[in-house]
Amino acid sequence: MKRCPYCGKEIDDNAKFCGYCGKNVTDALPAYNDKLASEGPEEAVQNENEDVGTQSESTAEQETAADEAPKAEENTAQQQYYQQNSQQNCQQNGQQQYYQQNGQQQYYQQNGQQQYYQQNGPQQYNAQNAVAKKPMDKKLLKRIIIIAAAAVAALIAFLVYRAVAPVTLKSSDYIVVTTDGKYDGYGSADVSVREEKLTKDIIIALGKKGEIDRSVYQKVKQASTIDDWNLFFDSMSDAEIAESRVEKIYDAFSYATTGKTEHLSNGDTVTVKFNNLNDSIKEYGIKFTGGKVTKKISGLEKVTKFDAFANIKVVFSGLSSHGTAVITGTQSSDTDDDEDYYEDEKTDLTYSLSDNNGSLKNGDKVTVTIDFDPEEYISEHGNIPEASSKEYTVSGLGTQLSSTNQMTDAALKTLKEEAVKDIKDSTSEWDDECKLDGYEYKGYYILAPGEDSSNSENGVFMVYKVTAKINHKDDFDSSEDFSDKISFYYYTDITNVGIGTDGSICTKYQVEGGPDGYVNYNRDDSYYNTSFYGYEKLDDLDKAVRNLTKSWTSFEGDSVVSTFDK
Repeated sequence: MKRCPYCGKEIDDNAKFCGYCGKNVTDALPAYNDKLASEGPEEAVQNENEDVGTQSESTAEQETAADEAPKAEENTAQQQYYQQNSQQNCQQNGQQQYYQQNGQQQYYQQNGQQQYYQQNGPQQYNAQNAVAKKPMDKKLLKRIIIIAAAAVAALIAFLVYRAVAPVTLKSSDYIVVTTDGKYDGYGSADVSVREEKLTKDIIIALGKKGEIDRSVYQKVKQASTIDDWNLFFDSMSDAEIAESRVEKIYDAFSYATTGKTEHLSNGDTVTVKFNNLNDSIKEYGIKFTGGKVTKKISGLEKVTKFDAFANIKVVFSGLSSHGTAVITGTQSSDTDDDEDYYEDEKTDLTYSLSDNNGSLKNGDKVTVTIDFDPEEYISEHGNIPEASSKEYTVSGLGTQLSSTNQMTDAALKTLKEEAVKDIKDSTSEWDDECKLDGYEYKGYYILAPGEDSSNSENGVFMVYKVTAKINHKDDFDSSEDFSDKISFYYYTDITNVGIGTDGSICTKYQVEGGPDGYVNYNRDDSYYNTSFYGYEKLDDLDKAVRNLTKSWTSFEGDSVVSTFDK
């Protein structure tokens, strides 16, 4: 290898230009290399201008001019070179400009090598530049090797993961939540499984993991709908095993709905949460993902509501602790003690009472309930009761008459009237010779049931002194004719007597009749005799009334009070 007489770098023996400094070495190269052999590279380079000048006058003059104006001489030399090499003349202007902007060395590095390549061919060019090529940085080479090794390791890890990683199925893809109903507050939600999609995806996933025949899994994958899964299983050599695997994974797909799904209103949410789906199926390399599905209710129509209890009323009657309640319309004044339900034609609703009827006391609560189907009622009427039940407080029940202090003038007047009616009814049954001549009020007894009594009703005994007139006529012997009077004591038994807040009797009392005793009438001078219900003396009547607690077992343990005790 030879060296450049200008920069001292090794160049090809046949090179015309230096690949490093870009100078033309054709004329100066022989003399320089001869001197190089005798003086060494450093001295040859230092003295190259002198030696070259002795060999060629033309060259010496150029070197001297180059010392004074190197840039101008290099430019002149460049122009001469391009005139000698017509192939490069078309690039003269651009190269001259590049030369002026970037200097001699950079210009020749850019253009000299290209010209050298064109003049000497690829073989000499490559040989020339191979000598000039710098060795690669060892650190850079090491870094490239490390990066390449990491990339290969990552690729291997990805391929291994892909082989062992489970096939994931998104749970929410197989759940459908639909809203049923038209009206706000009465909507419902239905949760269903997309069975065909779930089954299809399970088959595809098993195929990917090699758990079932690949040909069958590909057939399922391409099918848009599958009407009969058995058609696919029948084509498998392990059909029974494959089908059992699909069924096991399908059965593992389970969920639970949180919150209500009935009587839904706009804004309510229905949430479907999935149970632990993966423990029982991990052996097949399939995994379900996705935690929950949430559906927000919307689009339900508002419903017009009305007061369904505006057209009814509850009437209480009887005595406190033994009261009754009856439902009736607001326009009706008639009540029936046996009615614990009511049908309203206007609203087309049926009302019923709670079952504590018959033993009510003031302050108790009774509930009236409407029995109807909301959805059906809305569809038929377009509205709905705003409430299906209403509570009523028991009031207005009377107090059972149990002492003489409770008796009011109004109540006593009513009781007297009932007693007189009973006396007149009883005496109307006498024979024609006996007539009621008069009656006189004497007082009353109250037979009040005790706390432990099995009888819930009291009894008031209104006592009168009754006088009967007898007109006897003998059809055969007129001397036997006579007129006479007889007086005796009589009571009228009136039960279930209660005093209301206004002092009047507030209960539907019952008149039970008169006494069991008899008063006999015998005339000494005649064969005539008769008898009347009653007692000859007031003491006899008193004993009879007080003995009722002993003779009537239903009143056992009850007490008797009367105006006669005062």
